[in-house]
Amino acid sequence: MNKNTVLVLGSRGMDASNLIAYLLKKGGYTVVGTDRRSSSPNYWRHKELGIEGKFIHEVMDITDYSNVSDIINKYKPELCFNLAAMSFVADSFHSPIATVDINTNGQLNVLESVRKFSPNTRVYYAATSEMYGKFQEVPQKGVVKEQEDNQNIIKRAWAWALSTFGLVGIIALCRSEEHTSELQSLREISYAVFCLKTK
Repeated sequence: MNKNTVLVLGSRGMDASNLIAYLLKKGGYTVVGTDRRSSSPNYWRHKELGIEGKFIHEVMDITDYSNVSDIINKYKPELCFNLAAMSFVADSFHSPIATVDINTNGQLNVLESVRKFSPNTRVYYAATSEMYGKFQEVPQKGVVKEQEDNQNIIKRAWAWALSTFGLVGIIALCRSEEHTSELQSLREISYAVFCLKTK
């Protein structure tokens, strides 16, 4: 494991871009960001945050196990943040097979690659409050079954995968979050870094 090396999957997204900016500002980290290959890549968030060209960038398809395992094996990061996902709910209904492949199988590719090539890496993934069903009371008690939409099912599959791989010694953090702004995004990722570094 390479201490203070952080792998951020899905670096073009809001949370990932903010996380990279946070780590670069904090200093002391080697930051590696990944994105899938695109014929028209859009890095406007990197430019807006002033992080373009300031971290290592790799092309990686999270649905390709060999691709994921090569990156994990190459960097053996201390921390891995899986923020690569099909996150637009409307799109997920139109492309259910791609959504499951990216959001569920992709997570399994990350966990299996960590298990085989970098077992001391700590893994983080962002979940959703939808895992617990439709909001009905405070605090929410258990899962409300009528909220069985595809995002809920996929995120719960992720949680199952994390708990299963935890049985073989992988330390992972599943954080249920809903973010509506970049400020909230920053609060979530700074909390995640703290949790993973002190776990």
